[in-house]
Amino acid sequence: MRSRMASVKHTLAVMSGKGGVGKSLVTACLAQAFAARGLRVGGVDADVSGPCAPRMLGAASGFGGTSTDGVQPAIGHGGVKVASMGLLIGAGGEPVDWKEPAPGTLRAAWRGAIELTALRELIGDVAWGDLDILLFDLPPGTGDKDAALLGLLPTLGGAVFVTTPSPLVMDIVERSIAFAARIGLRTIGVISNLDGDIQSDGAMTPTSVLGLPLLGRLPHDPALGVMCDQGQP
Repeated sequence: MRSRMASVKHTLAVMSGKGGVGKSLVTACLAQAFAARGLRVGGVDADVSGPCAPRMLGAASGFGGTSTDGVQPAIGHGGVKVASMGLLIGAGGEPVDWKEPAPGTLRAAWRGAIELTALRELIGDVAWGDLDILLFDLPPGTGDKDAALLGLLPTLGGAVFVTTPSPLVMDIVERSIAFAARIGLRTIGVISNLDGDIQSDGAMTPTSVLGLPLLGRLPHDPALGVMCDQGQP
């Protein structure tokens, strides 16, 4: 994994601790924004049970085959390189399931180990080539599994946290920020999603949120959701 990552200049995790706040949307938008600036960008969909990066980035055609360098990533809009479990499963709506090796196996522990192995392969088996930045769209939650997941990512540069203006959501995200600080992960700032209507000034006005810089606000814009569904972030 370190060998694969040696040619990646910067790595960034997109986190929250709360599901449904728009981490994948923010990751897709960041990837396109970086690519629009002429940077070489890659994205790892670390939510192996609920992958959506291929569809959101317009990279649903699958991996690009294998070579002596490794598995070639899928290519999305703007030339963004993508690795996701979503590139390996069908479109029939079946859940991503992991079969335990024998009856009576501790399924939760087995599932966690297999998910980490899958993520390790998504990172380590893909021939990323030279990248300016590699984004990691992390699943929600904090705990031992997440610490192990973050431990897989060598030389992780930092994390951006996604929240909404809801006090309930911000309470949960605050715990995720505290968790990141506890394990020594650099926190860069917060992006507030669903923050006001597209035609208003928004709901959040402070320059900092949860003790971190407010990097940006995404309004509630139905057109944005439609475009991401269509693979046009």
